[in-house]
Order: sequence, then structure tokens, then C-alpha cells
Amino acid sequence: MEIFKIVLKMLEEKKRGVLITILDGSPLFLDLPQKHGLWFADDPLTLREDIEKYRLKNIFSGFKSEKRKYFQDNLNALCQKVLAEGVFYRQKLNLVEEWVDMMLEPILPPSRLIILGCGHVGQALAKLANIVEIPAIVVDDRPIFANIQNFPQGTRVICDDFDRAVRDLVPTETDLIVIVTRGHSYDRLCLETLAGTKLIYIGMIGSKRRVKELMSDLIREGIDPDWLSGVHSPIGLDIKAETPAEIAVSIMAEIIQIIRKGVHCSES
Repeated sequence: MEIFKIVLKMLEEKKRGVLITILDGSPLFLDLPQKHGLWFADDPLTLREDIEKYRLKNIFSGFKSEKRKYFQDNLNALCQKVLAEGVFYRQKLNLVEEWVDMMLEPILPPSRLIILGCGHVGQALAKLANIVEIPAIVVDDRPIFANIQNFPQGTRVICDDFDRAVRDLVPTETDLIVIVTRGHSYDRLCLETLAGTKLIYIGMIGSKRRVKELMSDLIREGIDPDWLSGVHSPIGLDIKAETPAEIAVSIMAEIIQIIRKGVHCSES
């Protein structure tokens, strides 16, 4: 299987990693049989046989121990940085007479924006998601609001209880969650269902006072305060937003800022 087919398979399986391409280097690197390598954050179990020759440890297996350790350790650190920031890197590594010029490309499954609440803010946010090309899923338990006519083409609309919908969607660390339900009790239900889930972003609408009270209640219930501290609430960047559309803009701006920084909510 060609390496790019492996990358496509990784994306299908929601596996993360880094594609490494050797652009130039000393003869030690130019003579390598493989000019591409893969660094895996998540091991794609269904591809074990196909990926072995692309693993860093196997690409550098013919190097002397000192050189192998230097290049593997530095590449591991670089790949972690590339994946965390979600951006391309071109990097040179040097060790005495040996050197390599590489391109490092993050392999990241596409994020889903899961909007819990199909009111005016949720509808406006889904429209913005369509503009910036983030796949959106909207959830509400009211058929009049969870209606495909309220949302752009391509938006997945789910009419169901919030807790059941969240469990069925199985959010992962590549997802973005926005809680904009119609009431305090539903916000609480969403947070209780999501508690402990690692996500790129989670935010919840609400006043500072109401949010503080809710967080205190959830901590007393046993929900990890460190996880709760990663919830962006009050939600959105402070642009003095007032209307639903303006609030949606502030939320989307915060989401884009988080994505570009490569920071997960549990690490905020």
C-alpha cells in the first residue's frame, strides 16, 4: 500500500500522526530506500503490516546507534509539536557531517462542530460553520427547532434528548462542542454527559454568576474540576456581542483561535 493510501486510511479511522518527507540531505539520508516516514500518535491497528517500513525506527534502523538516537529523538519532539499546532513545518537537523532537510505535515481527522441547542445562537453558529467549512451537527429535543429548514445544506440535524444524542455521537479529541441550550438544566445535563471527554474545544453560554454556580454544583457531584476549568464559559471572545448573530461570531472566533493554537480544552 502506498504511503498516501495509508494516510487516507488513517483519516478514515480518525488516527492522528505526521507525514515526514525528506527533501534533501547528506548521502546517509539520500540513500535511504524510503524518502517518506510516518509518526503515529494513534496506532492504526488495521494497517500494521503496511506501515512497518514507514515507521521512524525502521527507516533509521541502519544508522549507527548515536545517529539513530539523535535523529529519532529530535523527530519525535518535532512531530509532537507539529501535531499540537496543526501546521506544516520545514525543518533541518544536523549532527556533525550528517544533515537532513524535511517537510513535516500533520495528519489530523476533520473536526466536527457539535452544537447542542438549535435556538437563534445555534442556528447562526451553524451558518458560520458552513462558511468556514467546519462540518456541523446540531442537536435539540424540539422538532420545531431541530428542523433541517433552519440550517445550511450539509448540516446534520438531530432531534433527540441531549444526553442520548451526545452518547450516540461519541465525541472525540478532534471534536468541538458548543452548549447553547434553552435552559440551565439542559446545560447541566450536557456537561454531565460530556464530563472527562478530551476535546479540542468545549464552550457553554451563560452569565458568570450562573456558570459559577453550575460549576460548583458539578464539582460537588464529583466531576473533575480540572476538566471543568477547560470549559470556555462565558463563551466566545469578548467583542461586546449582544445579538445572537454577534454571539455566534464571538464563539466562532474563539473556536478558530483555539484550532490555530492547537490547544485542547483539557490543556487550557
